[in-house]
Amino acid sequence: MGRKIPRKKHRGVKDPYKQQEERFNKIKNKLNAKPESTESQEIPRRLQNIAKFNSVISRKGLPMKKRKKEKLKNNTLIDGRKYVDREKELPGMTRPTKLVPLLQQHPKETYKKFLKRVDRVTHEIIKEADFEKKFKVEVKRDERGQVVAVQHQEKIDPLLSDKQKEDLVEREEKKKAARRERDKRRRGKKRKNDGDDDDDEFSYYQDKFEFGEVVYEPPSLDTEKLTRKMNRNEEKSRSFLFMEKLKEKQDESSPSNKPSKKAAKIPAGRRRILEEERQRVVEAYRSMKASKHSLTQQSTM
Repeated sequence: MGRKIPRKKHRGVKDPYKQQEERFNKIKNKLNAKPESTESQEIPRRLQNIAKFNSVISRKGLPMKKRKKEKLKNNTLIDGRKYVDREKELPGMTRPTKLVPLLQQHPKETYKKFLKRVDRVTHEIIKEADFEKKFKVEVKRDERGQVVAVQHQEKIDPLLSDKQKEDLVEREEKKKAARRERDKRRRGKKRKNDGDDDDDEFSYYQDKFEFGEVVYEPPSLDTEKLTRKMNRNEEKSRSFLFMEKLKEKQDESSPSNKPSKKAAKIPAGRRRILEEERQRVVEAYRSMKASKHSLTQQSTM
């Protein structure tokens, strides 16, 4: 059960006329009463207050109330320098702790504004950490928080043993050598292709003769380079999807001379009988077409 709420108990209705009479008896000697002595008269309290106020002003001048500004005391300000040495390196850490700027609340800075400034700096530090992780670099800052340099991170983990470090370095060297060899082959192949394309387009249309040389016949055209260029252009044109489709249709329409897998499994005797039967059917078809052609010619005549 809940607490019992106390309330005023009803004691009955009091007589209002009796209450009014009691109040009147208290002040009946003060209302419309004659002064006690005609020689002296009391000064009203309102007039006494006015006289007192005038005397204070004449002596000290008009008092001015100055609004006091709320200033934070130095002992109530938040100082980030108190928490500098609290972060310690734990076992297993491969990198030192990130240097965080030392934030201190200004005397006229409110608590809300200081927290906003701390939040903004925290977001900047998180973005910088993501940048370092993505590009594998390390941003160096001074005590004021200004960027001094950007360095590449060490690829070798300091927690690895000496043998593991040697194996890692050896694998990296092999990868670099293979990459250099691959780039060298690619450059050689590209240089070879560029050498073919760098030939003068009209070089095979003319013959070079020395000064004073006698010519006994017209110049002969060297068509070797021309045919090579034409074949190359033809190969490029065949690479189109539409040309490939046409080529596939032509291959399907043209009869292939290669025996099918089913025909390759047929014995030689059976194959000879089938070939004779096919030849007989072809001859009968040709004779039928010839007779039909002759009948059409006779009907037209």
